[in-house]
Amino acid sequence: MEESHKLITSDKNSKSSNFDSKYDRLLKYGFGFIRLAFLIFIMIMYDAKLNLKILLDYNRYLNYFIFAIFGGCINVKLLPKKLEILTLLVIITLAFYDLSFDFTVLLYTTKTFIPDFFASKLDRKIWKFLLFLCIIGVFGSYFILNYNFFDYINIWIVLSLAQLFSELGDQYFENLMFFRHRYSFEIASLIIWIFFVKKGIRTDNERKLFYFDLIASLSYRMTGFLLKLKDFDFRFKGKKIE
Repeated sequence: MEESHKLITSDKNSKSSNFDSKYDRLLKYGFGFIRLAFLIFIMIMYDAKLNLKILLDYNRYLNYFIFAIFGGCINVKLLPKKLEILTLLVIITLAFYDLSFDFTVLLYTTKTFIPDFFASKLDRKIWKFLLFLCIIGVFGSYFILNYNFFDYINIWIVLSLAQLFSELGDQYFENLMFFRHRYSFEIASLIIWIFFVKKGIRTDNERKLFYFDLIASLSYRMTGFLLKLKDFDFRFKGKKIE
């Protein structure tokens, strides 16, 4: 019985190791980047109501590209603690700059962190701290800047549910490539685009949130691929970064 238990445990560890292997991660992020880039291109090309100006104004799409690069580096524990804190301050400053335009940055971050929290994916204190900051930011923006969260509630709920679906799948059904390699995210995004973005969205701000979220996801996959390619993933190496 004990030997049987050891075999089962060994098999589980072997599978987990395969999921975290360099090849699997490169495939996940590399091919995932190509898939998502193609999907975004198709969506933009065939979204008749999309005004590209809302995405290109002030190069704000770059903010979300940078947010995701930061997330990718934090996720693999790339940065020393002091540099991590310094980078966090830069990201918060960039978020405040983006907040001067509209509410999108807080919608994006809460839509990302809250589902991650419920899926038990916020495995570092820095992520929990950022979630706390985002929630404070939502209330602060409502009372100080007069931004109304409820003007965006429909698109926020839909995107959050899609995020929760993907994160729960990745957390509890990692053995399925559909979730592990995030096909789930593309399918959910495509469904939202077909049945909500093209038909149900009323404002440019709602549409902006949808596309900025995709741009951030694309950046995260690119970052994950490059970090794994250079073997800059310290989560599974037992190294302490000072």
